[in-house]
Amino acid sequence: MNRRWIVLLATLVLLLAAGAAGAEQGRANVPLMTVMLSNGETRTPAGSAVPLSGMALVASSTVLPKEGETLEITDGIHTWVPDRVMTDRTGMLAVLFMDSPEPALPAFCSLAPMDRRITASECSVITSDPQGAQTALRIQHGTHLVWQDYPCMLAGLSGEAAPGSPVMTDDGELVGLILAQYAEGNNRYMMLTADGLVQMLSEIIQQTELAGVEAPEGLAITMEANRATIDWSEAEFPKQEGQNAYVVISDTENTYLTYFPADTGLTQVRMLLTPGRTYVVGFVISPDAPDRLPEKYAVISLPEAMPLTENGFRPILCALTADPADAVAAGKTPEVLERITEEQLRSGDLYFYSASTYQVAEEQQETLLVTLTAPDGNNYRYESGWIYGPEYQENDVWYFSLKEGGLLDSLEGNLKGQYRMAFYVGGALADSFTFGVE
Repeated sequence: MNRRWIVLLATLVLLLAAGAAGAEQGRANVPLMTVMLSNGETRTPAGSAVPLSGMALVASSTVLPKEGETLEITDGIHTWVPDRVMTDRTGMLAVLFMDSPEPALPAFCSLAPMDRRITASECSVITSDPQGAQTALRIQHGTHLVWQDYPCMLAGLSGEAAPGSPVMTDDGELVGLILAQYAEGNNRYMMLTADGLVQMLSEIIQQTELAGVEAPEGLAITMEANRATIDWSEAEFPKQEGQNAYVVISDTENTYLTYFPADTGLTQVRMLLTPGRTYVVGFVISPDAPDRLPEKYAVISLPEAMPLTENGFRPILCALTADPADAVAAGKTPEVLERITEEQLRSGDLYFYSASTYQVAEEQQETLLVTLTAPDGNNYRYESGWIYGPEYQENDVWYFSLKEGGLLDSLEGNLKGQYRMAFYVGGALADSFTFGVE
């Protein structure tokens, strides 16, 4: 497996991590980079690029070089040349990858959605003129819309902005990128929101094969939020006596494999994958259960999840508890377990407990994924369904046994350390917590 490119792609999805470097830098210190086009004799400014991590930047596709030109990136002092450039399916954005940039690129701030906490009027567009001088423009009005299946905003600005300019909060959070100027009206621009940016980046990564690795024939993967549909109905497996075909799905940070028989009539599976993780999918031929990664594989790299804000969702409590049935029946909150022993963990007498509130007029259904991440990095998943119900909305309480949910089945060896649990509704992060094992 080409681990170098696995790490490179996985690093990109860290742009959503809370507390990323530079999260408190404010808009005055936005590390906006200038894209230069060089033809060997002259260097001309072409636009701006926004660092998303230490190895990736995003820019408008208008900066891409023509034949005979070389694309360079500069902060006014240092110059870098990207190792790889990928564009989204609309041709509007380009992601510029650098394997091992020297010196290191500046890291960017955290990504945030526009919601009740952040409104368009509280944001600025950071743009630069042809000489590279930065200017902050205010958003005077904005209308949310969907363009090419991406969440966007039609925004009226206080001046002219260059494509690829970041849209920032006063606290230095990235809430979107300017795509292009709107044909009608003055200083009206199409802005890709944070949700749209995550969707676009995720598609770019999912649709790009790693360098030097061939995807297996007959394998088709489609994504909807964090739900993967893996189909191998078009794959052909040669008959080999004593050998069986398996579809292997491996989280690159896990020490165990997930697999399904591929030649017994089953031709499709659906799985909820953990946001922020990278997976490889391929076929393995072996006499017994597979114990190795496929030689050919497709890659699924998921960005970190955006916070759940749908229907005004607000978590009340999410925690590890002992059996909460009696407390819930009495209308009380169960005791929260922040530190437990190895014996308690092995016994399985532990429960995931959640209480939350939201507002809906009628029942709505979504996917539910609960994850447990162990100190060694292994990630264990529990899939179910979520219901927004009018009768539950004031205090939606639910819980399940970690043992019965299968989250403890593969734990082995030394179990001491810090664990993290999280749950996702429709691919968005609803809540999370940590607990220690002594």
